[in-house]
Amino acid sequence: MKTLVLFLLAGATVNATAQQQEILFKQEIKPDKQYTWIVKSVSNSSLDVSGSEEEIQKMKTEGQTFPSIRESSSEDIRVLKTGSIKVDKSFPATLTYIKSTEINVENGKRTASRNPDPIISISGIYDSKNKFKVVSVIDSSNQALSKKQFYAYKTNYEKLQKKLSIFPNKPIKIGESFDHKGKARLLFPGCSNPVIMTISSNYKLKKIENNIAAFDIVKTVGLDVSSQKGNMNVIGNGIGIAEFDINLSYIVKEELNNETVIKLIINGLQMTAVYKTKTNQDVKIE
Repeated sequence: MKTLVLFLLAGATVNATAQQQEILFKQEIKPDKQYTWIVKSVSNSSLDVSGSEEEIQKMKTEGQTFPSIRESSSEDIRVLKTGSIKVDKSFPATLTYIKSTEINVENGKRTASRNPDPIISISGIYDSKNKFKVVSVIDSSNQALSKKQFYAYKTNYEKLQKKLSIFPNKPIKIGESFDHKGKARLLFPGCSNPVIMTISSNYKLKKIENNIAAFDIVKTVGLDVSSQKGNMNVIGNGIGIAEFDINLSYIVKEELNNETVIKLIINGLQMTAVYKTKTNQDVKIE
């Protein structure tokens, strides 16, 4: 689902004046278009522990290795085709999974690969408010999901759509910035509850040139208030860029480099995890 959100992240409708170099962004998918997303990600992470030797041995008995070094790379390609607009300003759309692969290497050993997603085709309608309503989901054998699976998928996806909007409801001038906040979860060995992190992204409109609005991105990561701060510490930061094509009304490029360090105490053990991730997303619109 996380990948799906990345691919359905919409662009924006623009109101701009050349004199003021000011833009009002509003995320939007347009009719009679084909959107092709290519997302590549490379990450490196390490996990080490110190403290009670007894607890460490228990975890090693369960298959854990310390320090644990993991490298992963992934590539995802999706195509969204939209149909003609109707009188009520709605239009049909179909999202197709072209490629979804992931390779994980832990302590020098290849541990897992992600094959193409079993859900390969999602059809629906964009309504007059540009919200996608899932109508059908077809799996790799060209069979529809069960009613229970379909409604679970539909509900989850439509909830996630509400989190896609990143732009403020006011025009932005060159040199101005805005913040967007989100959350992420990570589960540690021996910890029954996930670590919940808050992610704050600052987008600064750097320039507008050749119909491209260029943003600088600065991310900061901290611990969510719902987690136990006395036993945890989360520090993270990242930088990146985003390019918005004014003619196409869409974000056509995004590059991010993130690093996060998490320290927590579980059962007398201090765990330290370091995550480094580089993500590139390019969008072709025809």
